Amino acid sequence: MKTATNKTATNKTTITNKGKTVMANTIADLGPDDNQQAIVDKQDKTAEILTMETRAAEGKALLQEWKSKDKKAQKEFTQDISETGFDTRLGNLLNVLVSESTLKRENTISRKTLTANNLYEIHKGRRSSALWFVQYKDTALDIINNAKTGFTSIDAVYNEHLKIKKQSAADEAALNAEDNDSDSDAEEIETDDSVIGGVDMDTSKTIEEIATDVLEQLKANDLQIVDLFAALTKVVAKAETIAVNKLAA
Repeated sequence: MKTATNKTATNKTTITNKGKTVMANTIADLGPDDNQQAIVDKQDKTAEILTMETRAAEGKALLQEWKSKDKKAQKEFTQDISETGFDTRLGNLLNVLVSESTLKRENTISRKTLTANNLYEIHKGRRSSALWFVQYKDTALDIINNAKTGFTSIDAVYNEHLKIKKQSAADEAALNAEDNDSDSDAEEIETDDSVIGGVDMDTSKTIEEIATDVLEQLKANDLQIVDLFAALTKVVAKAETIAVNKLAA
């Protein structure tokens, strides 16, 4: 009689499937158990937390550095626009050269003149900003003094000027629209009276009056005459196409 001996391998496991015995892979190949997986997850989470903390710390350091830079830039800007500051002196000299320039284009100085006065190598944008500041100093200072936050360059002041100007034009256009509505209401009432009293209430406009109104609307919406011509061309072309189609039908 033979005795069956069961040998147990320390690194093997036996799986019985429908009467068949299959030798599985090693435990290491099967993957970590629940405890091992929990350890791995914890390590990943710890690494993630450390990464978030590192990012937050870096962001805080950058914020502090930015505040320092911004404060320094505001201080330098205040000095530059003072009576003896760089931009004021630069703008004053450029303004003199502009007044003496023979070029037709406004606020333009020849390269030869700039070079002769040792200004050509100063960045063109800085020259333009300084000239604008000197020529519109009251406007610039008014914006600077009424701003909630400080400025660090004349360009920023100029951009704020454009923003205010655009908003003023929009407000004016809205006010004109309200006035036109009021005038229309008044005309309707007067028209009723004219039927009774026989008063001539002809409200037609001349072509010059229409042109003036159009120019005011263009200015209020910061548009150019060329924009109007382009739009008129499209409208006229569309109207002519519609007319031709009707005749063809």
